[in-house]
Amino acid sequence: MLTLKYYSRLILISVSIVYSLNSFSQGIIYSYGLYNLTNFSGEIKAGGIYGLLHANTYGISNDSKTANYFGGVFLKTSSYIWSPNFLTLDVDGGYFPESLQNQNLIFPNHYDIINTRKLHIGSTLFAGKPITVSGFINFINSYDSRDNFVDIQTIGQSYGGNMSIKMRAFPINISVNQNNWNSREIETGNTFENRQNYISFRTNKTFGKKNRNKYELSYTHNDNWRKEYSSASYRSIIDNLELNDSYNFDSSGLRRINSRIYATNQTGVDSFKQLAINENLFYKLPHHFDFNANYSFTDALRPALNMTQQIVSGSLSHQLFQSLRSSILEGYTNSNASAYQSTTNNTGLNLSYSKKIIFNGIFGLSYGITRSHQEMNSSDAILPVLNEPYVLSDNTVTLLKRPYIIESSIVVKDVTGTVIYTLNIDYILTMNNGYLELRRIPGGQIANNATVYLFYNANQPGSYKYNSYQSNYSANLTLFKSLFNMYGNVSEIKYSDLVNSLNLNLDYLKTAVCGARMEYKILNFGTEWLDYESSVFPYKMIRYFINIHGIIRQRTTYTISSNYNQNYDLPNNEPDRIYKNLNGMFSYGLSRRSKFDVSLMYQNQTGRGINMDLFMTKFKLTTSYRGLDFIFGFDVYDRSYLNYDKETYVGGSFLIVKKF
Repeated sequence: MLTLKYYSRLILISVSIVYSLNSFSQGIIYSYGLYNLTNFSGEIKAGGIYGLLHANTYGISNDSKTANYFGGVFLKTSSYIWSPNFLTLDVDGGYFPESLQNQNLIFPNHYDIINTRKLHIGSTLFAGKPITVSGFINFINSYDSRDNFVDIQTIGQSYGGNMSIKMRAFPINISVNQNNWNSREIETGNTFENRQNYISFRTNKTFGKKNRNKYELSYTHNDNWRKEYSSASYRSIIDNLELNDSYNFDSSGLRRINSRIYATNQTGVDSFKQLAINENLFYKLPHHFDFNANYSFTDALRPALNMTQQIVSGSLSHQLFQSLRSSILEGYTNSNASAYQSTTNNTGLNLSYSKKIIFNGIFGLSYGITRSHQEMNSSDAILPVLNEPYVLSDNTVTLLKRPYIIESSIVVKDVTGTVIYTLNIDYILTMNNGYLELRRIPGGQIANNATVYLFYNANQPGSYKYNSYQSNYSANLTLFKSLFNMYGNVSEIKYSDLVNSLNLNLDYLKTAVCGARMEYKILNFGTEWLDYESSVFPYKMIRYFINIHGIIRQRTTYTISSNYNQNYDLPNNEPDRIYKNLNGMFSYGLSRRSKFDVSLMYQNQTGRGINMDLFMTKFKLTTSYRGLDFIFGFDVYDRSYLNYDKETYVGGSFLIVKKF
């Protein structure tokens, strides 16, 4: 009589046979029963660094000697159980012990034993089958540097999994991740903690005649917890539900409609609920006409602001031959909030002309004008502004968009909304004619050219209305297949028919940009000039740049780049802001096994509150002998910031690596 045990064995054997096609793969290093090892590799290394550091902070000098010895082993394995189609296993990790000794003349001697560790375990069950399950675990203890002079230690762990169900009618993908990490600035001891739990569910499907209709449904749950050394902890729980749908009226995709429905529920440091709907129609018409229409609806509910917004816009474009493209546009925006009601009407015209000319050149012209009528109905009140993006670059002036901002209400965050930057440590604020200028501080948490998001309250000036006119003219000329290029652009914003506008502090703005660039083989150089005529913060800018790069006889590679940027005629008698940098790299192959590399960087910036001198150079010699890789290095670092913080470092290093 057949027993339950017999049936269990029969089911197990059947499943194994189904998922074990091509089970005996090539390249097995070691096999023991069901376990098969397919890859085993890694490396062993040892090295050391010896350096001399001279520092002077607020007039206090300190000389120190640094001795740093390190080594480690890294291993990587790949294997499978029974069959590669049944269960695969990837394990890699490393252990890198390190000892650091600082002998100081004034401050107490410092000794560190640093043990960098990392481990990754990943596994996939039933790879490539209708049901695939995978999981991973990561542990890491790492070290990094921000802006080349702030050392950071990060200890983190993460784990999660993914399940994919490939069904024709309803394919599903589910992911679960948890990330925990703690960072510490080694010099200051400042700590940053973060916890994140993430769950996602996704499905998508194409159907209809020739798969013209496609939808994607997704749900995500993100629970973030953040704590900084100088503030209390922050928690944000975000639930998102999103449906994207597209339909093509023909197989070419030139006539289509796209739909997006997005719902968000967020609680914690920034609580709000939001429902957003967006519909977009693109339709190719006869005689080279294109029509585009868009409708969006947003309903947002926040503790300090409830808002419903509707936007309707459309454009009609025409292409005449290959040279002239013209378009007209119309848009209407209506916003009803708890503190105000506003409407905006936009009407615009754009023309773009491009023509091939003699000397293998291209000549281009463009013109655009937009008329906007804006009307606001409200009482004098506080207007909350949320999640407003800004890019912070050391070479440009960044003004906040609204005047009369309450400075104490400003909160600056990263893209996730969980990292909150600190005033006078990560960024500084400067008032200019009612507008605030935002600048990052080198060495803070904000990287150069990073995007930050602002939350603040501004004084709402009450009811008003006005017309604004924005125009833009541009021209460019290219000759001899981009050997020579000239360009220019003039844009202007002005206002008319102002009603109750005394408290608006509108920015009458006119910018003129012109530049020239030449590019020939290894050489690329040029200049650019900007005249920023603003009623709020006028200034001028001149920039020069040169780049040289090339290869000599396939053994020598070199790169040199230099920039000079000067902002002048600044308001409030501010001195010029000047940014200069020089970067270079030289690599020479001594032989098949030996290479010599040199890199250098010089950066200088002068101006009110930004003075800094930074010089770094690195020399590296790499060679191989009897299966061993040898790397010898020499580093020089010199930095002076705001004339009260100076550091000079000279050091040498060596590294021996054995790969297997």
